[in-house]
Amino acid sequence: MTSATYDRLIRKISEGDMNSLEELYNEMYSPIFALSLSIVKRADIAAELTQDTFLHIYNAAGRYKRGGNAGAWVLRIARNLSIDFLRKYKREGDGSLLEFVPSGTDEINHLEAEVTLADIMRYLDSSEREILVLKSQGYTHKEIAEITKLPEGTVRWKYSEAIKSLRKELEQTGGILNEQ
Repeated sequence: MTSATYDRLIRKISEGDMNSLEELYNEMYSPIFALSLSIVKRADIAAELTQDTFLHIYNAAGRYKRGGNAGAWVLRIARNLSIDFLRKYKREGDGSLLEFVPSGTDEINHLEAEVTLADIMRYLDSSEREILVLKSQGYTHKEIAEITKLPEGTVRWKYSEAIKSLRKELEQTGGILNEQ
């Protein structure tokens, strides 16, 4: 989907068009879920944050500046909600997420296949995970820089380091990660 198409969908969402929200949902659910998962590291929480992202999009669509990078805007919302979630739980508790009970647990069964992503990503730091997930969703280094608000050179370097870390882990485990 092109940036102009995302732009059009967000404009229609700002006018209350639920079909456009559904179309955006169908197109962006996987990248949003993957990004949230790379940050919070739990599929149940990532699924909840993905739903929250679409609610936020619906409420904030009227404030989107047309002609920007709408896909990056959507992913920035998901990223910010995920980071805010982690901050909230660090502030309110012992830093663990064990107390969190998602309301949408029926979606978790649908996401079982994507959980192996969390297993692989545990070998990376949070920014490397985030960049690798966005790159795997087809975003360019420039777009990732816009989403993460990091310099493009830093994004390129972190992506390269993430690939090196995963290769090293695969070599040390004899390729076990591929079998999970």
